[in-house]
Amino acid sequence: DEVALARKKKRKRAYKTILDEYEPSELERRHYTDKDNEIRNTDIPERMQLRNFPITAPEENELPREAEWIFAQFVKKTVSQQDEYSDREVKSFKDSKDNVIPRMQNALEFMRNNHYEVPYISNKCKEYVEPELKINHLHRVYKFDEEWTKLQSRKKNLLKLFANCKDYQEQKICADLEAPMPEDIRIVTSEDLEKIQDIATFEELKDWDELYNFYYSIDRDEIKVLAIKKAKEEREAKKILKQAKKKTKKKRTKIIQNEEGEDIEVTDDEAPEESEEEEEEEDQEDDE
Repeated sequence: DEVALARKKKRKRAYKTILDEYEPSELERRHYTDKDNEIRNTDIPERMQLRNFPITAPEENELPREAEWIFAQFVKKTVSQQDEYSDREVKSFKDSKDNVIPRMQNALEFMRNNHYEVPYISNKCKEYVEPELKINHLHRVYKFDEEWTKLQSRKKNLLKLFANCKDYQEQKICADLEAPMPEDIRIVTSEDLEKIQDIATFEELKDWDELYNFYYSIDRDEIKVLAIKKAKEEREAKKILKQAKKKTKKKRTKIIQNEEGEDIEVTDDEAPEESEEEEEEEDQEDDE
């Protein structure tokens, strides 16, 4: 009995995992953290996942705009003279712009949609990028892709700030239409949002960020409260709509024969009652 009891206790003993055996610092050093497992299980090269702004799938019609932007960075005049930005190379790119930009777009397609790394593109997909783009150019395209992703991410955040501020001002003004407009207030317009959409440099982004802090930072807390309230209302509206769709069942139709032997299409409500065997057969056909 004692032996059986000991075996029973042994079976009940909780098994320890590697997370229980080692310190978090040791797990991190040996690459056994949850983040490491996520990287291993994701079918994307590790360096693309560990980039400050990871590789992401492009939005619709984004790649042509990104290729144009990267080309502008290639031919931009620098303060100091650098080998990879020589005047000769810049002139060569400008002369063959119509050929270079499609090649850049092809490279971006391979990087962002197919997750190909630069050496692979240079060796296995060279017919899509050469002769305009060599491997050193592809590395620069990859580097500027990260800059582009960073710029787009910050633009979205800034655009969201101004859009929330616009909603706040509209609600505040509509609350009392007869009240005089304060002289020190700057109204956010649709043109402002369009200009933010067209930002192409980090300098422009910084200017708009400083403009927001100068004019609207005093109302930041109230704008945030309104944005949270609006998001909550949108979630509740989606939930109600989803519940309404579940209640509204789509009526199925089927072909039956009337008393005269003619085929007619009717809904389930209009059709005569069927036996349980016939209903089961129809359900099986629908499942197939």
